[in-house]
Amino acid sequence: LLTVFFVSLLNTVMYARKGFVFWPAGLFMGAPAALVAFFVRQFAVTIDEKIVTASLLTGLITLSIKTLLVCQISQDQNVQPLNNVKRIVLTVSGVVSGVISGLTGVGSGLIIAPLVIILRLVKSPRLAPTSNFRMLMSTGVAALGDFFSSHRGYVLPELGCQFIDI
Repeated sequence: LLTVFFVSLLNTVMYARKGFVFWPAGLFMGAPAALVAFFVRQFAVTIDEKIVTASLLTGLITLSIKTLLVCQISQDQNVQPLNNVKRIVLTVSGVVSGVISGLTGVGSGLIIAPLVIILRLVKSPRLAPTSNFRMLMSTGVAALGDFFSSHRGYVLPELGCQFIDI
C-alpha cells in the first residue's frame, strides 16, 4: 500500500502542475471513502463472505450498465458544475465505496470513477488525475489501517484479500 501511496503522490503532483486534478471532486469522494474504509476494515472479518461478494457483484454490474448507457446516450463532453446536490452524491458515494473497499479490499475507484463519468464532473483527460488524488487519501489511510489493525494475519481467499503481519 505504501508503494501505491507514493506512486499516487508522484502522479498527483505531476498532474497538479499541469492543472488536470479536479480537487473538489477528489476531496468530496476521497476523504469519506478513506475514513469509512478504515473503520469498516476493522469489522470485515465478522461478515459472511457470500453476502459481501453478492452485494459487491450486484453493485458493480448495476453501476457498469448505468455507466455504459450514460456514455452511449451522452457523447458530449460538457462538464456540469459541482452544485450542492452533486457534493452530497459524491460524499454518499464516497461513504458507500469506503464500506465496500473496507469489506472486500477492492479499490473504491471501481465505484467512484464511473460515478464521476455519470455526473459529468470532469472531462476524460482529468478523470485519471482526479482518481490519483483520491487514491492518495485512500491508500494512505489504508496503510495506516493495516499497520494499526488488530486483525492482522487473516486471509479471505474467496474475496482476494490477504492481510499479513508486519
